[in-house]
Amino acid sequence: VIGLGDYTVQSVSTAAWAPPGGIKGLRPIGLCLNAPGLEDILAIPPDPDAEEFFEIAYDKDQPEDCGGESIPGNWGSIDFDGGENSEADTKEWISNGYPDLIDVSNHEVTSCTDEAHCSQGDTGALAGINKELKDLKSSEAYFTLPVFNYVEDVGANALFHLVGVVRVRLVDFQVTSKDSKRYFLLAVKPGLIEGTCCDGSGSGSGGNKVIAICGVDPGQFEACEP
Repeated sequence: VIGLGDYTVQSVSTAAWAPPGGIKGLRPIGLCLNAPGLEDILAIPPDPDAEEFFEIAYDKDQPEDCGGESIPGNWGSIDFDGGENSEADTKEWISNGYPDLIDVSNHEVTSCTDEAHCSQGDTGALAGINKELKDLKSSEAYFTLPVFNYVEDVGANALFHLVGVVRVRLVDFQVTSKDSKRYFLLAVKPGLIEGTCCDGSGSGSGGNKVIAICGVDPGQFEACEP
């Protein structure tokens, strides 16, 4: 139409990848940083080409290990939106992850007052979502779990200070037997997760990364610079 013959169209896209700032898709199963081996996994993430298996006892003592006090009515379940502790929400978040961004902080705290990185707890154990956990296990999909290093208050008022995430696959679990027999067996493997790029410090990211497209023309490469 305009008098040209064959023409090669060219385009260049530039991406950045880095530890996440905020994280999407978190499941509401909080893990205490003091669980045996977990702090080492965050500090020195496993080889991304291999899995490292990690078992955590998910009982009433689990939150107390990070709070130094009794946390009655809470087993470590996280209520990300601070709503009405709906079991329907928990089931949805177990199946598909929490859809909004959650920030984590790598600093120590002694109180959650005015602390942006503290998330509300959820009451009860996870026995009511046994089916959703079975589906998650059978899918063999990788997902992210929040790690906390401090918890205060009780039940639905419990507050968890989130300091990191781990990318895992659910290998086995028990949430319907007596307290002392409940556990999660997880396969930890760093990889790509959903979140905001690229303002994360790397601390607490568990070796995970997010990717962002930051330029679609050669002249926009500078958009990827720090």
